[in-house]
Amino acid sequence: MKTSAVIALLALSGPALCEAADCPLQGTWKSDAPRTLADIAANHAMSPRAMSALSDDFFGHMVHEWTCTELRAGFDRDSPPDAVAYQVAEQSAESLLVTFPGEEEADLRLIWEGECYKIRFAERQYHEYFCPTELP
Repeated sequence: MKTSAVIALLALSGPALCEAADCPLQGTWKSDAPRTLADIAANHAMSPRAMSALSDDFFGHMVHEWTCTELRAGFDRDSPPDAVAYQVAEQSAESLLVTFPGEEEADLRLIWEGECYKIRFAERQYHEYFCPTELP
């Protein structure tokens, strides 16, 4: 009886573990304002006024909702946007390269940092951090 229960449990949990490995982004991720602001402060000489402007509720509102094949990216104060198809083009322990079919200029390199990921915005020379969250 115990053996049957263990086999049933493994059968039920096996696919879920496989899916998590095949779909590392699945879930809801929200911009982490403190981490993003710390990255900006550490890598840029900004005036106190400029830092204050960025700190004034600018970051921390972007939300990424990932399935295994689609992304919804929008602000927490807006209605959810339409989903956009994506593919993982490269995957390593350190990062993912996400591509969007038909949108060559929209590729994103997501770099893991703990349980969060960061995206470097080349035109702005900083990273925005996103951490997993459960939104109501």
